[in-house]
Order: sequence, then structure tokens, then C-alpha cells
Amino acid sequence: MKKIQLFLLFAGLGLLFACGNESSNTGAFTRFSTSPLNFGTENFVQQESNCLPQTACLQVNLQYPVAQAGKIGVRNAINEYIQQKYIHSLASEQQIVNDSIHDLHFAAKAFLHDFQQQRQQQPNQMHRWEKYSTARVLHQTEKYVSLELPIATRKSPSMVHTETQLISFDTTSGFPIH
Repeated sequence: MKKIQLFLLFAGLGLLFACGNESSNTGAFTRFSTSPLNFGTENFVQQESNCLPQTACLQVNLQYPVAQAGKIGVRNAINEYIQQKYIHSLASEQQIVNDSIHDLHFAAKAFLHDFQQQRQQQPNQMHRWEKYSTARVLHQTEKYVSLELPIATRKSPSMVHTETQLISFDTTSGFPIH
């Protein structure tokens, strides 16, 4: 009888500790505390003043996911990766891609400056320029998140250059998975 009681006691304790890594309100048995990685949406819009629909002007319209909850290091790594993708896309138009550009507003202003210079040089041949993106979270699990980062550039009425990157991140580290 005593052996059965000891067996039930150890089996119960084993079951308790085996289930201990499940989330609970007290967190007494959790091995590590993580909050889920949640995403919101950021809209970045910049255009020339007086930019009418049929005029030769520049418009940048980027909509992309922003990690808002979860470990701060993971959030920052994923958000930085996404920002750098858009910064390099804007900066590469001017052939000034380098590590000194860390601000999306600065990259958009450089893109605008390039457009204005070309418009001054060829006023009759300029068309509306657009850089736009609607990025989104494709799939998310506890360990991984996959994003779609499309970027489209229009520099003439008949030609749109589109590049889409599919990227997955490890949600425990924030590093891209290659």
C-alpha cells in the first residue's frame, strides 16, 4: 500500500513538473517568461507639396508590420531589419547606399531630391514617381514569424519594378532565418 502511495505521489509530482512549462498566472513553473510577439502596422507617407494625381511629382507610401509586443531585443531586431530594407530601397535609387543612412525620413528626402534634380534636367520627360509597399505577416508561430516585404517603384506610366522579399525570423532571437 505504501509503495502505491509513493508511486502515485511521484507520478503526480512528475506530471506537475512536466506541465510546469505551460503558461500560468503565477509563473511558478515556467522556465522562461516571454510574451507573444504581436505586430501592428506602420504607415509612412511622404510626398511633394501640391502633389496632384496627374502631375509629375513624387510619392512614397509604405505600409509595413511593426513588432509591438514581446521581448524588446527581438522586437528591435525585427523592426530594424524591416526599416533597413526600406531605407536601402530608397537610397539605392540615388546610388548612395551606405551604412551612414539610418533614418527612413532622410532616405525619403534623398529620394525626393533626386527626383527634383531629374525633373529640372528633363522637365518634359518626367512622370509621377512612386515608391510603395504593403508588407504583411504571412505566418506566425511561437518560434518563427514570416513576413512578405514587397517594394514597388514606378518611374513611368507603363513600367513598375517590383521586388518582394519573403523573410522569416526566429522569435526567440529576432535573427533572420537563412
